[in-house]
Amino acid sequence: MKNFACLLLISLNSILCNAQSAYQWPEDTMKAKTEWVLLKDAMQQSRYLDAKASLEWLIKEAPDLHLSLYVYGEKLYKTLIKEQKETQEHQQALLKLYEKRLSYFKDSANVLNRKLLASYQFYKSDADSLTNMYLEFKDYFQKYPGQMLGANIIAYMDILRLTEKSGADISDDEVFQTYDQLSLALQRIKESDDQKTKKQALLDKLLTSSVQLSCEIIDSKFGQPFLAQYADDLDRAKKIIALGLAYSCKDSDAFLAAAQLWQAHKPGYTMAKMIASMLDQRDEQNEAESYYQQAIELSDDALTKAQAHLALAIHFQRRLRYSKAREEALKATKLNPLLKDAYKLIGDLYLSSFESCKKGKMVSNDRAIFVAAWHMYRKAGRKDLMEVAQQQFPTVEQLFQDNYQEGQLIKIGCWINEEVKLMSNTNLP
Repeated sequence: MKNFACLLLISLNSILCNAQSAYQWPEDTMKAKTEWVLLKDAMQQSRYLDAKASLEWLIKEAPDLHLSLYVYGEKLYKTLIKEQKETQEHQQALLKLYEKRLSYFKDSANVLNRKLLASYQFYKSDADSLTNMYLEFKDYFQKYPGQMLGANIIAYMDILRLTEKSGADISDDEVFQTYDQLSLALQRIKESDDQKTKKQALLDKLLTSSVQLSCEIIDSKFGQPFLAQYADDLDRAKKIIALGLAYSCKDSDAFLAAAQLWQAHKPGYTMAKMIASMLDQRDEQNEAESYYQQAIELSDDALTKAQAHLALAIHFQRRLRYSKAREEALKATKLNPLLKDAYKLIGDLYLSSFESCKKGKMVSNDRAIFVAAWHMYRKAGRKDLMEVAQQQFPTVEQLFQDNYQEGQLIKIGCWINEEVKLMSNTNLP
């Protein structure tokens, strides 16, 4: 006790000798300085219950003393609440502390942010508090749209959900509009992309638990306004893409426009391949090919580049551009010799070309195309399709009639332009 008294005397002397104009001491200066020293000492030693009496005396008698008084107070009450010591009393004391701080030290955006989050944590389960809390969040967001904390963005959406569920007169349009605004605000907060992604997932979950979503609603509430007013807004484009993917709504014009905008500014392999596929389904061939080429160029390893070449090969196959399809499929196999689907595709090309390539003069010449297909199916590991091709091989009799022998090289013309060793449908290696 003697040591503490000495320490207190030294601290008081220090304050008296080095008084700063930043401190607004009340009329009972000595008492205030004593309580200030007691507060600081208890806080530094984590004796929060001991610090409480000094804090409350200073808040009452010297509310404009110094900003650090409120910093100490916030830490003190939050700690006591966390330790569940007289929780309700300390919750109310913390909220009053924020109000008092606003009265003397302003900084409204910052302090109200803290107060809103505390109110949400304390009273989100109190049905009688929901409407007022919702209006406070709404008012804050209208005044300080770019300063709301990431945690409060989530809290705002949750309070909106809870208030709407409690029977308050909140329309679906208001829910959609608020969600849209919060999603855009979330993209602008100073947090990592990973943190933003996690928070956006929470926003999405809160939206779906508030209203029923469908592709039509997503397009009408977020898509069409994007096309009409926000054609260069990357954040909004990202939101449309996320919702479209979540609800399998990739057929809309808005989703495609958003994806193309994102790709133009942040080019990537996956997005390019997805856009190419969407354009392919719309039969917009030239644009689709352009995006397939982007996917190939943006691939950062041989395996994904091979998949991009195969996707382009399939595109050409569907348009009966067989030579181009084989060219892309062969590029895929050079990058990834184990890509069996590429060999199967070439086999399919050969098999489906019989009618257009046959000359009708010698059966052996015409049916050599099935031997070429068989070889590709073998590389693909497709025994079922090998058997299909084998059934179409020339017979031993047909080879004899055409003056050919098994194992003899024969040139297949048409677009295929390859040599194969003839085989009959009875003798296979």
